[in-house]
Parts: sequence; structure tokens; C-alpha cells
Amino acid sequence: CTGALAKAEPDDRQDVAEPLHEVLRRLAAIHDIGLETLLQRLLKRYLEAPIALAPKTAELLLPSMRYQASLADLQSGESEQRRRIVYILGHISDAVSRLLSFAYSSTAGISCLSRSRALEILFAVASHDDIAQQQRVADVRCYFQALLYLGDFEFVGIPQSIAEFLDCEKPALARSIWVDHHQDPKVVQLICNMCLDFSVDDPELIQRMIPRLLAAKLFRYVVGVLDIISAMPCYAGIEALPAFWNQAVSGYMLQLIQTNNADWMCAALAVLGVCIRSPHLLSIDSTSIVQLLARRDAANNVPLRLACTVFDVLPFNQASEAALQARFDAMDAETLGQLVQQLLEFADSDSVAVASQLAVDWRVARSLTLAFDLIDEQGTHELALLRPPMSTMIHAFVRNRIACDKLLTAVSACIERGKHKLALSLVSQYYSVRSVDVLAEDALRAQVALDDVPEDDGDRTGDMDDTVDMGTPHGTLDISLAARKRVSKIPDSLKLDIFMRSHA
Repeated sequence: CTGALAKAEPDDRQDVAEPLHEVLRRLAAIHDIGLETLLQRLLKRYLEAPIALAPKTAELLLPSMRYQASLADLQSGESEQRRRIVYILGHISDAVSRLLSFAYSSTAGISCLSRSRALEILFAVASHDDIAQQQRVADVRCYFQALLYLGDFEFVGIPQSIAEFLDCEKPALARSIWVDHHQDPKVVQLICNMCLDFSVDDPELIQRMIPRLLAAKLFRYVVGVLDIISAMPCYAGIEALPAFWNQAVSGYMLQLIQTNNADWMCAALAVLGVCIRSPHLLSIDSTSIVQLLARRDAANNVPLRLACTVFDVLPFNQASEAALQARFDAMDAETLGQLVQQLLEFADSDSVAVASQLAVDWRVARSLTLAFDLIDEQGTHELALLRPPMSTMIHAFVRNRIACDKLLTAVSACIERGKHKLALSLVSQYYSVRSVDVLAEDALRAQVALDDVPEDDGDRTGDMDDTVDMGTPHGTLDISLAARKRVSKIPDSLKLDIFMRSHA
């Protein structure tokens, strides 16, 4: 019955819990035992159950890391088991003591990870004061960490006890294990974790471990390691760090497109976010990564879309731009349009929330600008502007051209195709998101005196179903209400004339 609660969505959990609790009451009555006793038996059963490691975490190798990654996946079996336990704990009177008792029990046969599960839940549901009433919080945390490591030691076949691990010098233990087991990637990952968790000051050991981890294709793990050691002064002098960054990032990007990961974009953005805050950012060879990805073909343009994302996020590089430009040039108009649509679908997706730290405006991203430049160059505006009804592509194209001040070609294309009202609308949008000074300066270049301009009372209906909404002014000065009203009364036909003459 608790399986129903485990599978319930968070918003529905309270609705499920009440009838479920009534079912438990009835079961207790049928078997003539107290409800508290039934819940305690269920708690013991669930705490002793084997850890359910999610299959997709297998690349992490070590059980402790797979366990924590499984908890992060709310749909995993371990997350369901955790929800069952938390539910029961909410209905018994001595939750803290029972979790501590289970974790510290001398009963044989209880795995280290199962004990770790009890303590992970303890720190999630109990306050420090509640824990401190029974044991020192710091001691419990040390024991929790030791349990995770003992689970890993057992997995790799290295004998170790709780007492030995808690009492030993971690740098000495890490070096001794390296001597005997440096050929095993699982053990190397274990040693690396120890160096980071216990601040082992041994740059030479780190420098010898990372190539082993890269050779084992643990690219995402290595990116995380590099992110941590970049903030540790004792490792700042490792000369090979830039090379390690390049190998890890490029290797992971290729791994993403080869493993058919459904969450490839979110995973890529997470790694690029780490790159952005790295002190070695400027040493990361974005050109090689973009070129490597742009040369590959796959379903749904995944390698090329990933190349575009790398180009958009990492610092600008002309060689990267040239690599993408060459790939775009080789596309026909329809294929390029499909790519733009895919890039725009990402810009509209929830994935952008993950990328918020990257400070990229995906609507005017570099890769989109390149694609729209090509549309202008080839004159294929039917693809992005002249195809009714108004679409996401049209909105993005117009916004990009206005933001990049590259609207002239599109306006000229509208005029050449007899879309005069659309041209008027585009130019009106262009000036509506800019300072009054821009229109004044353009009028001066076009030799038009704005003071003598009659007010416009005419119809401004465009060829599109609606005006392209550009939102708030983009990078403009503050404009007084009076000045904005005066500019708004200038006829669109004159704005078009000023725009064409001043931008010619």
C-alpha cells in the first residue's frame, strides 16, 4: 500500500496519505497489533532493503556516488523507497532514535549503504537539536561519511573497518592504495574522492590520477574534480590543468552525442556552466570542440546543435564561428530552417532555466545570428519572415535583426516583394525599442527635419496577423513620455524613408 504513496506526485501526496493511513489502521486491527508496531515493522523492512541503484548511474562506478545520483532522480527506485520511509517516520513517535539505532546497530548483514540511507534521511527530516539530544552531530556526520566510503571499499575489494577508516591518516591511506591499485579506475576514483573530501595536499598524486580517469572515459566526473580543485590553492600549480580541462570537456561532449542521452542539452549546459566559472576558461579550446562536433552527423542535428551551444556559451572565437559558418553554408534552405527551429525550441524550453547562470540571451545567440545572417545573404526570407501566419521563427528573426542592427536586408526584401506594410511594421518596431536619439540621428543623416513632420493619423495595419512584440526597449536610454509621444506620431512611411536613406 505504501507503493501508492511512493509513486504519487508531490502535489498529490497528502491526498494519498490520508486513505493510506486508514488502510494501515485497518491492517493493524485485522492482525491485532498496534498501528505503531506495524509501522515500526514496515520501517525496519524498508531500511534493511538493498539500495536500488538507478541503471543510468552505472558510469559513476562507485556505489556511494551511484546512490547519491539515484536520490537525485525522483523517479528512481531508491527515491520511491526513501518516500516510503519518510512517510512512516511521520507517523511514529521516536523517528530520530530509530534511525540512529538502525545506523549504529551491531546486527550483521546490514550493508553500509543501507545504514547510510538511514542517516541521509535523518539529516533530511530531523533538526540538529533533535539529533544532538542523542549524539553529537559532528560524530554522526563523520560516521555517515565513513559508511559511504566503506561501501566503496567493499565494492572494490579492499578490506577496511569503520574504526580503521576513522582513525587512519587519510593522505597515507590514499597513497598506499594508489601504489597497489592504480590500474583499477574504480579504485582511482575512490582515491580521488578521498583527496577531495579530506583535502589531501598532494598535487603529484592528483596529476597522476586524472589521466587514469580520463582514459576510463569518466569525463563528467573529471570535470567535477577540476571544478573543485580549481578552488584549492594546493593544486593551483599543476601545469597540466588546462590540458585536463580540454580533454574532459571535449571528451564529455562527444560522449553525450554517442550515448543518446535524452537530457543531453541540460547535461551539456551543466558542464558549460562549470567551464564559465573556471579560472582556466580562456585555456579551454572551444574551437576544437566546435569543429569536432560540427563535422559529425546524427539524428535531429544533435552534434551540430551541441556545437552551436558551445559556441554560444564559451568566449567568442573567430575560428569557431568559421567552422559553424562553413557547416551552415553547406546546408540547403530547408535544412537550415529545421536547425533554426530546433534551436528556437530549446530557447522556449524549460532547459533555459538550467542555463540562467550562463547569461546567454538565446534569442539573439551567436549561432542564431549566424543562421539569420545566412538567410539575409541568400535572400531566403520566405523561410523566416514572409511565410504566414506569424510564427516563432518570425518573432525570433525580427528580434535578432533589430537587436543586432541588421534589419536593412530584411526591410529591402519586403519592399522588393511588394510587402510594403510589413516593411513599415518592421521599421516601426526598430525605432520603438530604441532611444529617441537614434531616430533623430538617422533623420539628420537622411536630411529630414523632424520638427516639420505632420502627425500620422493613418492606419498602421501590417501584413502580419499581429505586430511583432519586442518587449521592453533593448539597450536604450530612458525616454520621457512627451518625447515618446512625439516620436510615435511620426508617420511610419517617413520612418521607413529615414531608415532606408540613413542605412543605405
